[in-house]
Amino acid sequence: SDLQRKADSFFYISADSMLYFYRDPVLWTEDNQMTADSINILIRNKSIDRIFMVSNSFVVSEDTLKNFNQIKGRSMTAIFNGKAIDHVIVQGNGESIYHALDEKTIANEGDTLSIIALMGMKKIICSNMRINFSEGKVSNISFYIQPDASFIPPHEIQDRDRKLKGFTWREKQKPTKQQVVYAKLGEP
Repeated sequence: SDLQRKADSFFYISADSMLYFYRDPVLWTEDNQMTADSINILIRNKSIDRIFMVSNSFVVSEDTLKNFNQIKGRSMTAIFNGKAIDHVIVQGNGESIYHALDEKTIANEGDTLSIIALMGMKKIICSNMRINFSEGKVSNISFYIQPDASFIPPHEIQDRDRKLKGFTWREKQKPTKQQVVYAKLGEP
């Protein structure tokens, strides 16, 4: 229900229940942005079952401190459970940047205050990955075939290390509900 998409071209083939998006496609679901050279969506029982991101696949999400968690690979398959992403399989040339946060809740005279601090940034390169989601957020990641990982403390993180090659944040292009409704009604 919370999927927005944008592409130069797309079409639907009812024989295989697939939506095909070409030329610079981007999808947004929950807080996740997905891009690839082409994106195909399998529909089952009137819901998204799988999203296939073919060539130059990239998933980005922004955390509460405005850091960008990123995963990229040759291709990715997002598997849905109901209306939410359950897990994503990355196949080939996997890379990941994840910002580790520490959240503490402090109670003071009946009020509660949440404090969020950056603990560091984990950077991983490997061949394949599996990313599990819970309530629209990454819950854990498994890395396969010779993972090479490093953890960078906050004071050592350089701006050049915060983004994987090919990173783009396209939040400003995300269609709003008003844009979609007016477009359907034929209004400006």
